Amino acid sequence: MKTIQELFEDTEIGYSFDRYSPSGWRGCIRLLRRNGYTDRGIYAIMLSKHMRWAADNGYQKYGHHNSKCLERYLAHYNVVLNVEELIAGTNFSTFE
Repeated sequence: MKTIQELFEDTEIGYSFDRYSPSGWRGCIRLLRRNGYTDRGIYAIMLSKHMRWAADNGYQKYGHHNSKCLERYLAHYNVVLNVEELIAGTNFSTFE
């Protein structure tokens, strides 16, 4: 199992990375880990369009979004992430 910092470094290439504060990005990783996602699942989610959509629905300014945005997005929209589908469509060449 990778550390939060390792996952942070692996996923900072994500399209939506700049929308979040560094601590907010780490918080999203922690949230996903607490919710039982595997490292590969976390990687796939953090690089997915869901992070953009979560930030679009956040109340913070650009560059200051955090795990509350992701938590609210998942709960409010009753999002059930098909992680297996995300994993299948993710390029893991920079992950392992």
